[in-house]
Amino acid sequence: MRHVNDSYGNYGASDAKEVVRYTVTDDPAAFYGCKSTTELLQSMNSYLDKYGVMLVDGNDSSMTDAYGNGLQWSTPFIAFGGTQQDGLVVVGVDAERLLEDVENDYADDWRSFVWDLTSVLTHEFTHRYQLLQYEEQRNDYGDSEYAYLTNKNEMAARAFAGVRDLLEGGYTKEQLLQKLRKSDYRWFNETDQLSRYYWLLDEDSDNMRQLKRYLYDALTNGE
Repeated sequence: MRHVNDSYGNYGASDAKEVVRYTVTDDPAAFYGCKSTTELLQSMNSYLDKYGVMLVDGNDSSMTDAYGNGLQWSTPFIAFGGTQQDGLVVVGVDAERLLEDVENDYADDWRSFVWDLTSVLTHEFTHRYQLLQYEEQRNDYGDSEYAYLTNKNEMAARAFAGVRDLLEGGYTKEQLLQKLRKSDYRWFNETDQLSRYYWLLDEDSDNMRQLKRYLYDALTNGE
C-alpha cells in the first residue's frame, strides 16, 4: 500500500456492516454511562479506531472546517463523511442526538443511525479501496454538482453503497438486475446514494451507462 495506513486493515465496502455491528452495535445501552458528547464519541472511537474510522461532532464548526469538505449527507444523523489521504474515514455525526438516544434508550432511533452510518462507511470504504489502486488519490471531482457526481470514483462508491442499502431494505439481487436490464431507474430514489442520479442523468447518456456498469459490478461481484 502506498498511502493507506496499514494498521487500518484491509476493510472494504462489504465489511462496513460487520464493522458497525461489532463497534457501534445496534443497542444504545452499550454506551450507557457516557455523560457528554465528548465521552460518547471517545467511547465509540475507541472501538472504531482499529478500522480507520473516526466520528466527530458534526455540529462543531471546528470539525466541519477541518473535515467537512467531504461528502455532504442529508440524514438526521450524518452531517458529512470523507476519506483522508492516509485512508482514515472521518464522519461528522449529530453527537447531541446520539447522546439523547443513549440516555433515554431510544433503540429505534439508534438503529436508524446505525443504518445511516453503515451506508456512509460502505461508500467511504469504497473510496479507501480506490486509494489502494492509485499512487495518488484522484481528486478531479470538479467544481459543480454534476462534475462531482459523475466522477468515476464517486459513481463507483455510490453504486456499491446504494446496492447495499437496497439489498438491506428487502430487494434481491435478481430484482435489481432485472430493473437495470429494463432501464427502470425509479428505484434510485429509494436510497440517498443514488437518488440524485435519477434526476441528473439522461437515460441514454454515457454517464448513465457508466453508472449501470458500476451497479452491475456491485450486484454480481461485490467489491
